[in-house]
Amino acid sequence: MASRRKLLSAFLALASVLTGAPVFSQIRGRAPGPVALQGRLGVAAGSPAAPTVSFLTVLPETAILPVTVTVAVSEGPSSAASEEKAKVAADAFFDAAKPAAPGEDGAVAAGEPASVAVLHPAGPYAAARAAASIYDPDHIAPSRRDRLRDRLRYGRITARSFFWYMYTHIKDMWPGYIGRWKQARAEGPVAVSSPRSFFTAMRVTGMSGRFYALGGSALEDGLVIREFRGAFARYFDGPGVGARERAALERFMTRAQGFNAEKRAHTNMYKNIRDPLLKASTMRPDRLADFFDGLLPPHRERTVLDFQRSGRMDEVREAFMSVLMRTLNEENPRAPDRVRAAIVLGSFATGSAGPSSDFDVEALVDGAGNNRLAEFSRRLVAHWTAAGHHSSHPVTVHTEASWPSWGLVNIVQTRHYIVVSPEPALIARLSRRAFEDPAVRLERGYTPRGDVNRVIQRAIVAAGTAAADLRALFGMKPSSSGH
Repeated sequence: MASRRKLLSAFLALASVLTGAPVFSQIRGRAPGPVALQGRLGVAAGSPAAPTVSFLTVLPETAILPVTVTVAVSEGPSSAASEEKAKVAADAFFDAAKPAAPGEDGAVAAGEPASVAVLHPAGPYAAARAAASIYDPDHIAPSRRDRLRDRLRYGRITARSFFWYMYTHIKDMWPGYIGRWKQARAEGPVAVSSPRSFFTAMRVTGMSGRFYALGGSALEDGLVIREFRGAFARYFDGPGVGARERAALERFMTRAQGFNAEKRAHTNMYKNIRDPLLKASTMRPDRLADFFDGLLPPHRERTVLDFQRSGRMDEVREAFMSVLMRTLNEENPRAPDRVRAAIVLGSFATGSAGPSSDFDVEALVDGAGNNRLAEFSRRLVAHWTAAGHHSSHPVTVHTEASWPSWGLVNIVQTRHYIVVSPEPALIARLSRRAFEDPAVRLERGYTPRGDVNRVIQRAIVAAGTAAADLRALFGMKPSSSGH
């Protein structure tokens, strides 16, 4: 067992080098700023009688949702007071404060400077939207120790993600794919004659070769289309594949390029093209044109836009935030391994969700322990199912928890996200403000490093397919690694 762990550790270390992870010097603290900002997010100034808590969502600079957190903050702190405040709160900033002792207030409030009022969430999530100002914590520069700690954490997360995407997930997907291809071949001609080469190519086609904590980065849209066009010409060599099929593919890729284009994730178009091509590779050549012409019909985009513009997307998102806040409030506030906050990712965070979009949630735990994660996920799914939304908008909680650290959140989360927590100070600490850019910029073009990475990544994918064949040879069933 020890030797296996050493081998896995060595592989993860190697993978972190091959992922093209960003330079760690980009991990930074927040620059000095005011203690409180009144009326931010376009909400009328003024403070309600009781402090309230909500989530802080990060959207484009002019489109931040008007949901806020209210606290009492002293005005105009002196320079000396600010320096002392930074010292007192330094430990709370990364991984926050230790659990409060009996009789004390919550973990974050206990670790905050004396000039900041103790915060108590008031009422359900819906009531929090009445808040008129937000808590803006001191902008504390992380220490060298904090920066080093987050560098190591980021490397660990990225290596784990890389290993899953490029090996574990491939090893589990390959048996189903090759089984469908063999079945199609037994029934007649197949569109692709080299399934393994095509399958491994699809994992890197349209990608920059640079890998980050949440996955690889897709190339710019025009480059993605050009690469898939080349892959079709190279691998779709079945009898009868010709101009009609190529024209149908071009029409489909044009629709994919325009589909939900204003708000979609950078990998969305890539996936919308890659997945149908994988399916098409196991079909008869004479079915390809009709198959491509039936993908992404115009009415589907109209349905998505109607969901976004009619207010239904906002209603579903608010309902989920209420359920998520309820689930977080059920955590034992004295438990050191409790889930302190959750980050909502994906289309509902970016405003690009459709009628069947899911919720993607990352739990934040001091020490990133997973002891309570399964129970937290079970309760969240149960509450969301009881609310009547899970069938149309399923929720997935990441199987690994992360740390409640701004330095880490700022490099992991390269796009818009929503922080939800019963601790207002933690919400403000982990939320990216409208004028702040992520510490990492995704590479979406061709680079020498990306080209080398793609060669290595494709070799690892091929190794995953070979490992799956060996498992099948010895009668071992593939595990379920998710989609």
